Amino acid sequence: MSDLDKSYTDRYRKTQAGALWPNEWVVRAFLGAYPRHRLDRSAYQGASILDLGFGDGRNAGFLCDLGFEVHGTEITPEICEIASRRFEQLGKRADFRVGRNNDLPYPDASFDYLLASHSCFYLDGDDDFAMNLAEIARVMRPDAVFVGTVPMITNQYFADSEDLGAGVRRITRDELGLREGARLMSFENEQAVRDQFDRHFAEVRIGEWRNDFWGIREHMFLVVALRRADGDDEVSD
Repeated sequence: MSDLDKSYTDRYRKTQAGALWPNEWVVRAFLGAYPRHRLDRSAYQGASILDLGFGDGRNAGFLCDLGFEVHGTEITPEICEIASRRFEQLGKRADFRVGRNNDLPYPDASFDYLLASHSCFYLDGDDDFAMNLAEIARVMRPDAVFVGTVPMITNQYFADSEDLGAGVRRITRDELGLREGARLMSFENEQAVRDQFDRHFAEVRIGEWRNDFWGIREHMFLVVALRRADGDDEVSD
């Protein structure tokens, strides 16, 4: 088990019971109406969704309430077991499995929606972010909806980090003690986000989320996009 796997497992071991509130930005993404973004709520009932890196399950429970058929991945079996026990207590249903951003345990074109809340930018080994996006796109059906976040370079994650080039940074010190040593993708601006997503996704809509929670800066780009139809992935030069 890697240090990252252990630190997150230890974190979620402490939150094993009871209902949890979903992230505000997730509620806004699925239920809000904005000039550049609005999802069709009537399409949620019975649609399949993957909650990538579901953590303590707070967003997965919200997705169940919206009528989705919920699936989720996390990085250790214990995190999956903790969330499964909570869902059983709450009378909710979801299929939680161990998976990595670069290795998801599903066939091609499995999902109608994919939620990646603070998750898809973690990198394993020598992988780059393009590998994560290719794997995410693989499990999404044509025209499936991606809803996710990626961090701005000004995010607290990178306050103490080493620049490895091409937007990748290694965390040297983390305020929460969770990410030290982890490799994360960072983004300087909106165009950098588009450059990554345009290969596999169309109609990329980008918002921004900037908070300072009493000394913890949470600066994120919010991304909603449609999976390109099969065979329509852009080919880089």
